[in-house]
Amino acid sequence: MMQRLDDIVSQARKGADETALDTLIRPLSTGERCYVALAADRADWLPDTYDALSAWHRLDDDWQLDVCRWRGWPEEWVSDSIGDNELNLARLSMALDAAGVPASQLGGIDAIAERLQHLIEQRDELAVLLEESCSGKAVHHG
Repeated sequence: MMQRLDDIVSQARKGADETALDTLIRPLSTGERCYVALAADRADWLPDTYDALSAWHRLDDDWQLDVCRWRGWPEEWVSDSIGDNELNLARLSMALDAAGVPASQLGGIDAIAERLQHLIEQRDELAVLLEESCSGKAVHHG
């Protein structure tokens, strides 16, 4: 499959006939169109609701690396973002640990989301208690 997509990119970069190229890109999936458009430097080929940034994030790491190779971009743009994301998740997890937020059984970003939801629920409970206390309707919770 990648060979077919790379052939389209190669033809586009060599200035192939637009009608022939249109025939080749029309049946592509959204992800394939994002790849071909970015690799060929053809923003006009992006799916209607995509810009270059959203197209980039639609691609998996391997396709991002291939786009970097086609465009002459540093491959570190892909590997650094992966490492940064993992590092940021680890930092968030450590901050939540330090704040005493219970650990999650989930992994990655889902764990962070669950733990943040816990904080939101605690905040909402405290807001209700504070409102009751300030309004003179304090309810004693056992």
